[in-house]
Amino acid sequence: MFSRSLFFAGLVTALLMSVYDSKAVAQTYQFRYYTNSVFMGNTEKGEMGPSILTSSLPVAVVNQQYEAQIEASAGDVGNLNFSSSDKPSWMSLHPVSGTVVELSGIPLTAGTADFSVTVTDSQNRFGSAHYNLSVQHPPCSDVSSMGDLCEDGLIYVGTYASDGGSFKYFLTQDNLAPMVWYSYADSTRYGALAAAIGEPT
Repeated sequence: MFSRSLFFAGLVTALLMSVYDSKAVAQTYQFRYYTNSVFMGNTEKGEMGPSILTSSLPVAVVNQQYEAQIEASAGDVGNLNFSSSDKPSWMSLHPVSGTVVELSGIPLTAGTADFSVTVTDSQNRFGSAHYNLSVQHPPCSDVSSMGDLCEDGLIYVGTYASDGGSFKYFLTQDNLAPMVWYSYADSTRYGALAAAIGEPT
C-alpha cells in the first residue's frame, strides 16, 4: 500500500492509491478552508466537479425587494443543488435553471451579510463561494415617509414647498441636530439654504 499527496493553492487535494488483490482504488479528498468541509468520493480521471462562477453580489437596499442570481459551472453533470446554511433570515434561494439560483427577499436593516453558498452535483461533489452582501439605506431622494432613514445616517422629517421648489428636510441620526436643506435641484445635494425659507411641514 502506498499514498501520494498533491497540493494546490486554495484547494488541497490528496490522492490516495490503495492496492488490494491487484486492484487499485483511487479516492480523492478535497479540503476547502473557507467552509471547513471535507468531500470524499470515488473519482475517475478527467472528472470535473461543480464550481461557482459568480464572485460578488449587487448592493441591497433596506425595505426594498432584492433579487440577484448566482451562476455555477456543472462540470460533467447537468443539474446542481444550491444551498446555504448561514444566509440572512430574509433571503430565500430559488432555482432558475440547473446551474443558476436566484437570491431574493426584503432586508429590514442596514449592514453587511456574510454568508456562503454551496453547489452540489448528483455525485456529491461540491463547490462553495463566500459573499459579503452590503445592505444600505435608500438614497435620500427616494424616501417619502416621515421618520424614514436614508443614506449618510439621515432621518427624513418633512418637506418644504415654496415658489422656488420643493425641499426635503433631514436630521442626523446620531444627535438629531438639524441638517442643511436638501433639494432635488441642488447640484451639491445638500444646499446651504437660509433659515428664512421656513420650517419644514
